[in-house]
Amino acid sequence: MEENAKDKDEGPEPVTLQPIQPSNPVVSIAKKLGMKTLAVISVYLLGYFDFSIAWMITPLLLSVLKDQWKKDKMNKLTAAREAALTNEQAMIEATMNAQELPAWVFFPD
Repeated sequence: MEENAKDKDEGPEPVTLQPIQPSNPVVSIAKKLGMKTLAVISVYLLGYFDFSIAWMITPLLLSVLKDQWKKDKMNKLTAAREAALTNEQAMIEATMNAQELPAWVFFPD
């Protein structure tokens, strides 16, 4: 009887999510090949119809900026996660030199 009461208090078990794995490597290779082929054909057609070079450079520039923004966002999230899971003093001391900290930062021992 005590076991039944114990089971009721615990509630449902937490769900663990598994990382998404590519279903088939052939499909992922075919997808990459298709995207590169589409890019080459689109660049060829832009040149064939005498479009400006800006129509080719602008999407490239935007994709590079998008990748950089994603990396910056991931770096910020990683730093925030690290700060939340570790000792704040240890994290600050590991990332910054003690002489680089402003005068108002003080860690009492």
